Amino acid sequence: MLRRSSDKISLTLEQHLKNFTMYENKTIRHDILWTTWCQNKRLLARLLEYTLSSFPTYSLHDASHAESVIHNMELVLGPDRID
Repeated sequence: MLRRSSDKISLTLEQHLKNFTMYENKTIRHDILWTTWCQNKRLLARLLEYTLSSFPTYSLHDASHAESVIHNMELVLGPDRID
């Protein structure tokens, strides 16, 4: 079943990664995973800005497109699989 982009998911992948850093029994790997996610998110958002100039016939492939793809993945996975 296809879902509308306005559908909400109660637990996002990003929230789940951040929650790992707050667990009582967290490890350094949880902090590294969260930090890596944040760094990659910033870097890739900047790199995606070059897509349109490199591929002018493509549809919009900026950070908002990447966020939409992740959101759709979250909708397909559902909160139980994300957790």
